[in-house]
Amino acid sequence: MRGDRYVLWALGALALITIPLTLASHLTFAVLGQGKGSWNPVVLTLQLAQGGTGLSSRGLNFLAVVTLVFYAVAFAIGLGVYVARTPRQRGDEAARLAGTKATTQAIREKKVRAKADKFGLDSTHRPGYPIGRAVADGGAIFADFEAVATVIAGPRTGKTTAIAVPIILSTRGPVLATSNKRDIVDATMFVRLERTREPVWVFDPSSIRKQPATCFWNPLEFVRDQDHYDGSIVSRASRLSAIMGDAARSTDGKGTYSAFWDGGGDRIRGQLIAAAALGGYTMSDVYAWASAEVDTRPVEILHDAGLAIMAKSLESAINLPHETRGGMWACARQGLEWVEDPSFNQWWQPDGRRTEFKPHEFVTTCQTLYSLSRDESQATPLVAALTAVTCLAAEFQAEALGGRLALPMMVVLDEAANVCPWRDLPKLYSHFGSKGICLVTILQSWSQGSDVWGESGMAKLWSASNIALYAGGVKETSALENFSKMIGVHYVDQHSTSTTQGVTSYSNAVESQERPIARVDELAALPEWRAWLFATHARPLMIELVPWFKTSDQEAVEQSLKRARSHNTVNPPHPHR
Repeated sequence: MRGDRYVLWALGALALITIPLTLASHLTFAVLGQGKGSWNPVVLTLQLAQGGTGLSSRGLNFLAVVTLVFYAVAFAIGLGVYVARTPRQRGDEAARLAGTKATTQAIREKKVRAKADKFGLDSTHRPGYPIGRAVADGGAIFADFEAVATVIAGPRTGKTTAIAVPIILSTRGPVLATSNKRDIVDATMFVRLERTREPVWVFDPSSIRKQPATCFWNPLEFVRDQDHYDGSIVSRASRLSAIMGDAARSTDGKGTYSAFWDGGGDRIRGQLIAAAALGGYTMSDVYAWASAEVDTRPVEILHDAGLAIMAKSLESAINLPHETRGGMWACARQGLEWVEDPSFNQWWQPDGRRTEFKPHEFVTTCQTLYSLSRDESQATPLVAALTAVTCLAAEFQAEALGGRLALPMMVVLDEAANVCPWRDLPKLYSHFGSKGICLVTILQSWSQGSDVWGESGMAKLWSASNIALYAGGVKETSALENFSKMIGVHYVDQHSTSTTQGVTSYSNAVESQERPIARVDELAALPEWRAWLFATHARPLMIELVPWFKTSDQEAVEQSLKRARSHNTVNPPHPHR
């Protein structure tokens, strides 16, 4: 059926070229009284090409002008039909009141392609990653491969279908994607595999896909590896500890951070992780030490490694009064609960069969990594740590290459608040994009982000985003009021007429009233596949989201989904190669 469609398109294109030419030719024959030709468009085209119509040079020039007029008329008619048949959504009239083509050039194909060419990137396939189409003029909208994005879209608004999947399939470089469902994997895995011909990794400790592990990742390797990550072993252990602690607190529904209890727990956990990395121990030992609370072996390891201050700090934590020590060490165990669940062992312990995932190697390739975790899963700290460490590996690699990755890495954090509640994320947004690490954080609401990063952190994340997108489905009036203010206002003339009783005099007044382009209630009820885009160097723009089944990737995605369903797996005995 797809082949028949291509034939119809070819025949249509041929008709558009030859029929106006035929009409213009016979009009020329009639007006000038010279020349003749067939009424068969194909035959006449060949006659013109071979000079067999008998037209003089003057006649050919006249024909050229008439043909151009016919083509212009045909184009105008076709454009009118296209516009008339294009489905309009409730509220689309607001599109013409906001950003125009002239005021949104920064996100149009020409500008984005020029930026890709400037960075030496191949823009043949796509100039940047796709965002949608402008409702007002139908133009394609892109983010360049230096842009970071934040998307706010409520449940079942097409986040995966129209945002995550198209973005994942738009890039040639490495891709890291998170989710709490398998659909994002099923839709894109085999497409990425075919296009890159490089391994595809699926890290799924929560068993969302019901498949055994084919790879593993040991968090302690990040701490031990000083050649591919910034900082000392102390700072890396502290960073890993904080990531795991943040994820655990988010999973537990704890929206506050106590500098004393949580900060103290993070510090102890980091000290134990550093001791395990230095002493050749495992995460099982880290959890055992945290559970015992009084084991002095990690203190000895730190002291022997020359980390006397850290050793003294850990020793002080061991010697805390009983009441304080219990609470502090309970916080230290947060983020480590996954260690005691044997079903997770296959994802972080080697066994000689599974392949080790190495983030520092991954970021130099065109490979794909899917990090999956269920909401409130004990595995979330492990998944969040892998996601964050992979981003840190990309940052180190970019700096080693002079400040930018050779091929941009696309990081699509779908369900970011549930799968990767990384507290440092807002701080990183300001510079990750310039290094070719394109972060796309997808949230269900503003408050969901505030629960993870606090109100100021969420505001920082939103403000630092070159692409900030609201795609509907949110009922939080405070956030919607801010969006409405950002979209702006327009002015409506209000006419009023008054008369004086008993006197034949009239007064007609015109007053311009300021009205929001998009009211709060309209934003709350945004139609399907509509979104408001706030982009750097551009006016706010209403866009149409384009789901994968309306793109050139439709057939490839359908085949990927079919393959995933038929095998009931998208993960063979080893990572796809």
